[in-house]
Amino acid sequence: MIAFEGVSFAYRDVGRKANTTRMQDKCRRKRGRQKEADVDAPAERTVIRDVSFSLEGPGILGIAGATGSGKSTLLKLLAGLLEPQSGRIVRTSDGDGSHPLRVGLVFQYPERQLFSQTVRADAAFGPRNRGLDREHAERDAEWALRAAGVPEALWDRNPFSLSGGEQRRVAFAGVLALRPDVLALDEPTAGQDPAHRRDLAALLDQLREQGMPIVMTSHDMNLLMRCDQVLIMDQGSIADRGTPARALSDAERLASCGLEAPELVRMASCLRQNGFDIPPDADTAEALADALVRALRRPS
Repeated sequence: MIAFEGVSFAYRDVGRKANTTRMQDKCRRKRGRQKEADVDAPAERTVIRDVSFSLEGPGILGIAGATGSGKSTLLKLLAGLLEPQSGRIVRTSDGDGSHPLRVGLVFQYPERQLFSQTVRADAAFGPRNRGLDREHAERDAEWALRAAGVPEALWDRNPFSLSGGEQRRVAFAGVLALRPDVLALDEPTAGQDPAHRRDLAALLDQLREQGMPIVMTSHDMNLLMRCDQVLIMDQGSIADRGTPARALSDAERLASCGLEAPELVRMASCLRQNGFDIPPDADTAEALADALVRALRRPS
């Protein structure tokens, strides 16, 4: 279980103006023209405000929100890379907290996580760093590379010689090889072509079926429609949470949070406005197509 309980977080923001002022004052003091002057203290920029939610059991929790809404910071807090300034975060697989959950985070630009000379070595680094022997580390790395869809022909290549999409898969495999209890993904489809997006969606479905809890941020509304739950962030706070069919169906609410409803939702709404009987649970392309066929076959 992972639980956020009244969590808030702010970055200390030292702006360019404050740095420039310090440099100017330093030069003046050297010339003997000015005593040390006071400069403004760094400002705090709150990006997470009193957030509470819990994640229990397998499934995919999607986090939606406009740029700057706090999605990426929320993931870093979840993974333990940042500590809350108020509230607390519980990460445990039992009631007494003696078995903390391990969260594996794939960053928004996962290719920046690569550093080894071969794909195989990069994927094996995490398991080796955890203390596994070479044989077990390579076994976990190979499993992860296959799971992430990295062709075996690339395993002995330098990761920096690969395409952007291939590099992302390798970085993804490096996190999977750690066998995390929870997988966190920051904008996993950013910059990916439709084929890679379909492959990623299939991989996430497979991991969900295997029982792995997944948390991901995304601007890809079609990908969010495949989640079990969607949490909508607005200016650092939770604006809504529910099933995709509910949380992503209110176009007006989404617009107030700087978001646009998914294509399927907009299409279903347009069909209803034109007199077609489309049920609320037609939230996939297949379900919408079936509902439209049934509506067209009904006698007028």
